[in-house]
Amino acid sequence: MHADARPPLRHQAVLGAGRGILSPALMNLAVVGVEPSRQGTPLCPYQATYALGMIGGPAVAGWLVERLGLDAAFALAAAASLPGLVVAGTRRPGGTARTAAEAATPR
Repeated sequence: MHADARPPLRHQAVLGAGRGILSPALMNLAVVGVEPSRQGTPLCPYQATYALGMIGGPAVAGWLVERLGLDAAFALAAAASLPGLVVAGTRRPGGTARTAAEAATPR
């Protein structure tokens, strides 16, 4: 590994821009269909889950890196993303389930 293991600035810029777009988009999806006076309610679990991940993720990743190496931390992060990918692929905007045929059809 290089002495300077930081990712190149262009990678950091792309990741930062992606997170800057993704976070407001996800918060917007959390409140779709909720009356304006109650939109804080679905945002609470979203923000709590986000905070747990921001606190617990680095702690778990550091523990894994020390014991099993960097690849294990990335493998765990990828595995933790899979349930979200499955849910995203099987839900319609608005929260209703898609049929198997709809899920198999490219958009």
